[in-house]
Amino acid sequence: MMNANEAAKKVNAYIENNANIVIAEIEKSICENADKGMTYTNYRFDPTTRAEVQHHILTAIKEAGYTYRWAHGGYLQILWSR
Repeated sequence: MMNANEAAKKVNAYIENNANIVIAEIEKSICENADKGMTYTNYRFDPTTRAEVQHHILTAIKEAGYTYRWAHGGYLQILWSR
């Protein structure tokens, strides 16, 4: 049987691993749109993305200096200045 510390480590690893995959996708989109002169990108979470993973991603976006808002249609709009 797994103890609480082992379970917590597995949960945290799951959250971080899944968040890093999405953050890489968002980062690629930011770079592509910035190269086009845009100051935003849209991202839609997969419906299976857990709330804990989304929270981790939103925290990372904010800490990186971006702002975000929920746009029409459930898209996460990530904004930056020129």
